[in-house]
Amino acid sequence: MRTIREPVHSHSVGTAPPENRGTGRAPLPDGPEPAVSAVGWMIALWCVGFAAVNLAHGVTGRLEDGDYGEYATGLAVMSWLVLIIKLVGAAVAILAVRPLPRFVSPRTEGVALWGAAALLLLYSAGNLVQAIGMLVGAMGRRDDITLLGLCYVAFFLLGAIGFALLARSFARRHRISRSAKIVGVLGAPLALAFLLMAMPLLLAQLDLLPSPW
Repeated sequence: MRTIREPVHSHSVGTAPPENRGTGRAPLPDGPEPAVSAVGWMIALWCVGFAAVNLAHGVTGRLEDGDYGEYATGLAVMSWLVLIIKLVGAAVAILAVRPLPRFVSPRTEGVALWGAAALLLLYSAGNLVQAIGMLVGAMGRRDDITLLGLCYVAFFLLGAIGFALLARSFARRHRISRSAKIVGVLGAPLALAFLLMAMPLLLAQLDLLPSPW
């Protein structure tokens, strides 16, 4: 007696849906929540607005004024470098809430998000330590604390929190590995050291910035 087998449908367990079969790709993850999308666009605007400051300095020639006018070239190099980094940050924030292009993998975007969040959190922590030190008199004077300075601290802290929210949401939706998160977080101090130490030292060796020693 022949056994009658039930037909196996294409959507059975262990079989990829027709639209994904043969592509080697997993089904696309769900999109971010509306609140996360709003955070992504707000952080992108945060980066662009911050970059506009560097653009204004470079275009208006403001760097040539003041006590360091003779080092205007070196200051311009640093300003344009920081501008590029801020625009890259804006792109990273947008890609956190939009479909990724083919040339950007989820792992790359995840590393960039965790790196940006860690870098800004590290920088914000330094600002907070300095502010607290001034408040208790351990670093500078309490009178040196101004409203503008507090706004500066809050501004960077806002960006750090925003990137942290984006990184966490993106990692959950795309199942970013722990190793990618670690690479991003550990890369933050290196990036900060490059911006605040390596580049200024290099430009100082070229007589484009004053020597820190």
